[in-house]
Amino acid sequence: MVIFFTACYYQEFIVNSYIIQEWTDERLKRENHHVIMLQEATDVWTPDVYCLNCRKSALDEKGTRVLLRIDVDGNIYYSQPGLLNAACNFDFYTFPFDVQRCKMQFASYSNNNSFVDYKLKKATFLEKKDLEQFKIDNEIKALTRVAEYLSGNYTIIELELKFTRQIGFYLIRLYIPTSVLVSLSWITFYVSPSDIETRLTIGITLILSMIFLLGYSDTSLPKVSYIKAIDWFLIMALLIIVLTVIETVVVYWYICKKEKQQEQRRRSSIFSKLSGSNHFDISKECSPPDEDDDMKAIYGSKENTRNRKCAMKHKLLCVDEYDRKKPLKFDCSMSPFIGSEVNDDDNDDDDFRNRVANFEIVARLVFPLVFFVFAIIYGIHYSRYLHE
Repeated sequence: MVIFFTACYYQEFIVNSYIIQEWTDERLKRENHHVIMLQEATDVWTPDVYCLNCRKSALDEKGTRVLLRIDVDGNIYYSQPGLLNAACNFDFYTFPFDVQRCKMQFASYSNNNSFVDYKLKKATFLEKKDLEQFKIDNEIKALTRVAEYLSGNYTIIELELKFTRQIGFYLIRLYIPTSVLVSLSWITFYVSPSDIETRLTIGITLILSMIFLLGYSDTSLPKVSYIKAIDWFLIMALLIIVLTVIETVVVYWYICKKEKQQEQRRRSSIFSKLSGSNHFDISKECSPPDEDDDMKAIYGSKENTRNRKCAMKHKLLCVDEYDRKKPLKFDCSMSPFIGSEVNDDDNDDDDFRNRVANFEIVARLVFPLVFFVFAIIYGIHYSRYLHE
């Protein structure tokens, strides 16, 4: 049997083959020395070989050209071309590092072993070319087995063909772009944590890019219900990008919470100092402050100490009532009531900034390290399937 390939598809592969059969028919022995050549086998008995796992086979079609040669000893050489659409149960768990082993099964349809007993002589490639997605192994594994049916025992010849997928397409279209998008997500760790707009813009843009890449590449991936090897890589890449966005939100929330606590402590400290003043009436009704009066009181002469206290007290106590949306900002040097508490807050601010900076440094190291370790383990684990 001599075969050569023309194409290969998911769940089905097409083989252009020549089925060559040889046998001896004692009835065709003769005394002359002429060899008979026939292009039709209508007057001579021939085995009715067919492909068991073929969805479509040219062996069963009428009018197919054949070559039949009869020697004087009754030896018959029968060559028949056939375009075979053979089914194959592809396994995509390791896709695109998968190696597919597909079988072609041949047997006689109506003649059991009591009439025809097949013996495989040879199976080889007449012409073999590597396909766009697969590399074909040079060796064809063949075995012969006997199957028992209701009509008797039949000899079945199995040919196993090995297809090794070439991953160049998926490396260029999926693995490299995905790795680049994951690497770009680490840029957010070098942007100031307080710049939430820039960091979120980068993260969300990369997430949308990953979703677009998944949708774009979906047409080139097999449609199966289980998770493939390439799906694990894409899921891990998307998860890392999402975690960078979550890290950005968590750090910014922590910063805002800390700033709010610090401002509350500063206000409480100032309130306690001002409330202890003998020249200030706490029971005074809070009314909207006049900006000109406040500025005059604050920047007035040293004799206007009480007015300065009143303006500061008025501004602090009424800021939530009349100016909720504006943050409280003041210069520590202009208030004589802020002393050691401010220094303690400054030290606490330095510690807080150091903790945030250290957390960002850890994120810069951990996220790339996790992805690189995953990529190495992923490559080592799945590449071994290509060499089995």
